[in-house]
Amino acid sequence: DAMLKMRTSYKELSGNGAKASFFTKDLERTIQALYKKVLPRIYTGLEQAANENGEMGMGEGAYSSQLMNLQTYMGALAEHHGLIKAPVVNRQLAPTAPAGESIDMNALPAPGQTQDTNRIMQ
Repeated sequence: DAMLKMRTSYKELSGNGAKASFFTKDLERTIQALYKKVLPRIYTGLEQAANENGEMGMGEGAYSSQLMNLQTYMGALAEHHGLIKAPVVNRQLAPTAPAGESIDMNALPAPGQTQDTNRIMQ
């Protein structure tokens, strides 16, 4: 997290004309190596350990749980600090009642009044 915070700070300064130094170039190389080489090796190792221990699903055993937690955490950090873009979520508006139609409030049961849901479903 600290490396990513330093990278973010530098990116903000570079927008103001700050020149890249050896430190910032090395920092960028280190972060890229972490996400492109080191983490994939760790993920593969955890997957293999999970398979060897018979862990069938994600998060159902010690190794698969560690893998899922690490991927989630590191992905969130990368997204927060701008290394990856946030996934696009399909945010469609909830369907609305057709124009002119409204709910008949008199047809709804009064608060505290019970109904037999089995009878309603038939």
